[in-house]
Amino acid sequence: MAWILPQLIGVASPTVFMEMSGVIAALGTLSFLTATLGLGILAILLSNRSRAGTVPVFQSSTPD
Repeated sequence: MAWILPQLIGVASPTVFMEMSGVIAALGTLSFLTATLGLGILAILLSNRSRAGTVPVFQSSTPD
């Protein structure tokens, strides 16, 4: 979708471009929201995974 904006700007007259400001702002918001939604879905999927086993990385003292 981002490839179409420069082409629209190139062929549009200034008055048409000024009337399209709401549409262009909506497309920018939509692209931001899809990226955010994709990262949110990825975070949820990765947080639901269970690890097979863990290894103690640091242990300050040995148990008695």
